[in-house]
Amino acid sequence: MPKVTTSSVLIAAPAESIAAKIRTAFPEHMSPVSFAPSMTVARQKLERENYDLLLIYSPLPDESGVQTAIELAGERAIGILLFVKPEVYEQISYAARDSGIFVLSRPASRTVIAEAIRMLCAMQKRVAALTAMNAALHRKLDDQRLISRAKCLLIEIRGMSETEAHHYLEKLAMDACITKREAAQDIIRRLDAETSKNAG
Repeated sequence: MPKVTTSSVLIAAPAESIAAKIRTAFPEHMSPVSFAPSMTVARQKLERENYDLLLIYSPLPDESGVQTAIELAGERAIGILLFVKPEVYEQISYAARDSGIFVLSRPASRTVIAEAIRMLCAMQKRVAALTAMNAALHRKLDDQRLISRAKCLLIEIRGMSETEAHHYLEKLAMDACITKREAAQDIIRRLDAETSKNAG
């Protein structure tokens, strides 16, 4: 049986009864679910914990939540569902069109909420996967930058050929049971210190 992945949710709503009503539309894997009575409290919770989804029932006591939702969508990989009054639905949908935020006109049926959450979960998982891939790529590029710098220093300071520098770095990593990145950092640190000492 495939493992069901759970999704943590934060609901920002003016009253806990509203959050409880929205929660009835959640599938079983939506857990844990937290409640925030204002956007200020929601932001504080987001600073302390990571949530997969943020549901905002607009307006909230301290603000509408719309601008904050757009800002949060740009700051972190979190799925956001915004419930708004019918009279401002078109305007807010237009304002949030490029942010990846789902906007629903309220009141919304359980079926509509459940479908929106299902789509939001799918999108959020895809964004999270792309974010992880992007971070891994940046790490790999940074590794290559450090390795290239270490080889250049070995060539310039120790007079090695490119092949010798490559083998030296690989052997250092293997003998010390460390990664090539760590070996490169060690070489850079030692040769930079050596250069500074000779210059002094």
